[in-house]
Amino acid sequence: MNVLVLDINGYSPNGFHFLDTKPNIIMDGVFTKLVYVDANFTMNSVFIRCTKIDDRKDTKYMVLQIEKELLSQYMQRKQVKKKAIRKMEAHLLSGKVKVDDCQKLILKISGIWETEDEYGLTYKFFPILN
Repeated sequence: MNVLVLDINGYSPNGFHFLDTKPNIIMDGVFTKLVYVDANFTMNSVFIRCTKIDDRKDTKYMVLQIEKELLSQYMQRKQVKKKAIRKMEAHLLSGKVKVDDCQKLILKISGIWETEDEYGLTYKFFPILN
């Protein structure tokens, strides 16, 4: 399967857009799907290539900035007055991102989950296998 992947240094924060909010089938609350729009393509969910998180502190910072930017954009565009939960930040700072011997990771961001009191990113890290 081929997937279009953005480089962590080459995305534009203005390319992120939120689709209509729908009931969340995983947990009580709602889910808003994320797309990335460029002059040449539209990407459902966002796939971002980054170097191994444990080895590159600047990459970790850039990934954390993406989470911060997306939650901020969501709060402003949807006028959310709830607590932002930065699960990716907690995940990365805990050191629990396991990638074995892989040299690179792909970060998939699907959208934003929202409950009565909180909201946050739905994401997953995938190792790039050669």
